[in-house]
Amino acid sequence: DELRGLKENVIVGRLIPAGTGYAYHQDRMRRRAAGELPAAPQVTAEDASASLAELLNAGLGGSDNE
Repeated sequence: DELRGLKENVIVGRLIPAGTGYAYHQDRMRRRAAGELPAAPQVTAEDASASLAELLNAGLGGSDNE
């Protein structure tokens, strides 16, 4: 089939990024398991909600130049 891959891309409507980044993510997982990378910070829903409310309220008092 000389059109291998083309049919799938036409069906999806965009280029399928098959295989891109796999080695990078595998290396990241290996390094995180070995303790070389810090774990992602844990954010609670309450903390996220409070931060969002703070940012939204800060935007209400902005300048009229926008």
